[in-house]
Amino acid sequence: VHKSLQKLSSNYGDFLHLRIFNVRILLVSSASVAHEIIKVQDVNVSSRGYPPIDESLLFGSYSFIVAPYGDYWKFMKKL
Repeated sequence: VHKSLQKLSSNYGDFLHLRIFNVRILLVSSASVAHEIIKVQDVNVSSRGYPPIDESLLFGSYSFIVAPYGDYWKFMKKL
C-alpha cells in the first residue's frame, strides 16, 4: 500500500485528497506540508474524530491525531 501511495504522491504532489469508498483521506508526504498542518494550522485541524482507517497504519496510536485542542495538544506538537 505504501508504495502505491508513494507513487501517487510523486505523480500528483505532496498533498492529496483521496476518496476511497466514500471515505475522505488526506495524504501528506512532505515534511514542509506536515509542518504547515501541525505547527501553523494546528487550531484548524485539532479535535478531529477518529480516522476511518486501520489502526495498524498509525502503529496503534490515534492519540495525537485526534487530541482535542488544549494542553495535551500543545505539549505533543512541541515534540
